[in-house]
Amino acid sequence: MKVYKIFKDSIGQYEAVKQGWSWPAFFFEGIWACVKKMWGVGIILIILSIILSFLILELKNW
Repeated sequence: MKVYKIFKDSIGQYEAVKQGWSWPAFFFEGIWACVKKMWGVGIILIILSIILSFLILELKNW
């Protein structure tokens, strides 16, 4: 059974948001955040992923 939360914004519009696990957010966190218009979080996650990838490659070659 799907569970939803109902939110109301300042102008009186309602929106139902499904609660639960998001596999796309788990596997593609930076891209998913940018698609959901969370630009700051998405860009930070993408940059951190790139930096960690380079660090891991450097540690392997050390």
